[in-house]
This record gives sequence, structure tokens and C-alpha cells, in this order.
Amino acid sequence: MNLSGRTILITRAASQANQLVRLIEEQGGKAIVFPTIEITPPNNWDECDKAINGLYMYDGLMFTSVNGVEYFFHRLTENKITSCDIDKKIIMAVGEKTKRAIEQRYLNVTIIPEKFTASELANKLQQEDIKGKCFLFLRGNLAKDTLPEKVKMLGAQVDSVVVYQTNEPIPKNIDFIKKLLSNHEIDIVT
Repeated sequence: MNLSGRTILITRAASQANQLVRLIEEQGGKAIVFPTIEITPPNNWDECDKAINGLYMYDGLMFTSVNGVEYFFHRLTENKITSCDIDKKIIMAVGEKTKRAIEQRYLNVTIIPEKFTASELANKLQQEDIKGKCFLFLRGNLAKDTLPEKVKMLGAQVDSVVVYQTNEPIPKNIDFIKKLLSNHEIDIVT
């Protein structure tokens, strides 16, 4: 795709925009990063650390985003826990990128739905025998309770732990962006 002469506004978190900026520029476009979200650690790690200390109790881990993977494994490292401590567990992922983030840690994803939603993962679990099992759901502060509720209805226990937060950043160049938008100088908004 040739993006020559086109200006693209990227609304991803600044820490996650680099690859998209590179791809746009490789295709001749001009990328402007204007984050509408900011991904940060939770206010405290108490719940996560408690779950990490009790990892032996869980039959599996559930991830619905790359952010959940990144922040959880970063915290594992800080607690001096290695991936091999969880390599025998059932590991569920929503989405190919989430799956790859897990596999980069030399772990196998056991369950991934065909459609990449938490609801579809819950539906896929209906085909599994999870009654009586215990799972750890590593999530963001804005994640819905759909997945843990459905898993509980299937007879399993789920502990949900917030490992990252999605916040609204303080925009630094809002007047500039407003001007570009009102002058129709932005061709595409991601």
C-alpha cells in the first residue's frame, strides 16, 4: 500500500506505536503519534504478588491481551520466578499476538479461540473438562467480567488479578492535533 503524501494519526499508547510508525513511514506516509490511552502498572502489586506466591494452586492462566502477558511476566521476573514454574499449566490466550507474546517466553498456549474475544474463549472452554479446576485471569483494569463469569458457570474457580491499567493520558499537543483535524490535514486515524 502506498501512503505517499498521506498523514496518519496514531492513537495507540506511545510505548506501542513504534512498529506502526515504522510501517507507515516505510510506505511513504507521515505518522503522527497522539496517544489516547496510556498503559501503566497497577497502583499496587499486592493482589498479583499474592497470586504469584500461590501459583502452585492454579491449573491454568488466562490472558486476553499482550499487555497482560508483558506486565505479568515482568512481575514474575521481579519476584524471581521463572517461566518453567508454570510450563505445565494450561495457558489460554485470546489472539495471535497474545499467543506469540507467551510463546516468546518458551511456553505453549494450550487453548486459543478461533475468534479472538474473551467470550469466544469462554465458549471454547465449554468443550473442555474444567470442572473443579482453578484459573488465574491476568487482566487490565477495564476488562469485562464475561470470561470469569462463564468459566465459573462451567464449574471452575477463577481469580481475577489486575496486572495493568489503561488510563487516559494528558495530551501534550492537543491544539496542534485539533488544528490538523479541522484543516483536514489528517487523512487516516488509527
